[in-house]
Amino acid sequence: MVVDKRHKIWRARHFGGLSNFWGSVVLPFTDKEFSGWPVTAADMAPYYRRISEVMGISGTVDGLNKYFGDTFENRPPIELPLVMKSFLNIFNDSQKFVAGHSRLALETRLNNQQACNRCGQCLSGCPVDAIFRTENHIQKLIPKFTSSEIVRQKVMQYDPVLRVIEMENGLISEQFDRIYLAAGCLGTTEIVMRSLGLSSGPVMTDNTIFTFPIIYTGRNSAVIGENHMAMTYLLMGYLPDTAETPFTKIQIYSSFDYLWQYILPPKFWFLFKPIGQLLRARILWARLYLDGTESDQYALQLDNELKLSVYQKGKKTDNTLTVFRELRKAIKKTGFVIPRLPLIRHKTSSHYTATLPYGSVLSTREGALTIDRVGTVADGVHICDGAVFASSPSNSPTFTIMANAYRTVMDSLNG
Repeated sequence: MVVDKRHKIWRARHFGGLSNFWGSVVLPFTDKEFSGWPVTAADMAPYYRRISEVMGISGTVDGLNKYFGDTFENRPPIELPLVMKSFLNIFNDSQKFVAGHSRLALETRLNNQQACNRCGQCLSGCPVDAIFRTENHIQKLIPKFTSSEIVRQKVMQYDPVLRVIEMENGLISEQFDRIYLAAGCLGTTEIVMRSLGLSSGPVMTDNTIFTFPIIYTGRNSAVIGENHMAMTYLLMGYLPDTAETPFTKIQIYSSFDYLWQYILPPKFWFLFKPIGQLLRARILWARLYLDGTESDQYALQLDNELKLSVYQKGKKTDNTLTVFRELRKAIKKTGFVIPRLPLIRHKTSSHYTATLPYGSVLSTREGALTIDRVGTVADGVHICDGAVFASSPSNSPTFTIMANAYRTVMDSLNG
């Protein structure tokens, strides 16, 4: 979806949604990120734990736990290259940064046939299916349903009185006891706007990302023939120094082969492979995610079709500059250097949230409607995806979307 002829917003029309393409980073929210929510981190803990059992999370207790507390890891941590170990050790005693192994929805148990073998083809489609995909789990659940049918049609709207849904081809469903909207932030918001007669109002947040290289000039950084992966090796974050300052997350990648394989014809890959090994030993890539208050925001309008326009343009702020200054200071004289080059700004993070946040009031055809703690948008109709987020922290939203969906279903059924 193109916005104002410049920005691109990605919509996944595949079964399983964006989990078919994600980097599988999973971290819980803390009470700071849950500010404005009707729940706390303690309330969410059992739901995080249950989702961690479903997807499997690789990791280990390390510096990240100083900020996040329990990160619900239940798989062995990924094996770090020597250069990553050297970088991680810098922050062992840091008072301003926390850092640790990535928490990934990744199978790492060596006795499992889907275990990651670090072949480096993550972005081409994992050949052993080690990365968690929602589709796989749903397919396992379908045979357990008493009655089930998957209709591969776009849902246009629901009837807030009859609790039926209308498909793009005009098909009307049977009446449901409950309807749970989990079409992704954009899809769910479009359905709600069309169903309740909203032409405008929602504003979507898309976390702004800046990427920059970190050069290693030290020794003993590589092992010849070392396997690698094209996913995040390390997660780190700049700790808030005030109650108002957001946590700023940074993901650390290697110079994985896919970066050059994407632009070079396959017949030349064997020539570039030794150079690729050298790049992995010497160049790390950092992706810095801004908090939603500092990020791109888009206003949504509905006139038969959903349209987006730029509401706020994300940019470097004083907080962003502070993070860079402190990071440069932390790695000074360690063999790592951040070149003074222009930052690479991504067009989108694909982290779309907060269009219909908890506590917001919608002016519908039937009058004012307040989004309650179970995302109610009609009697028996509930939102259970990122649309209801109160804000958009720099932390990856996926783990919280899944855990909160589980909470929403359980609370709505038991309430």
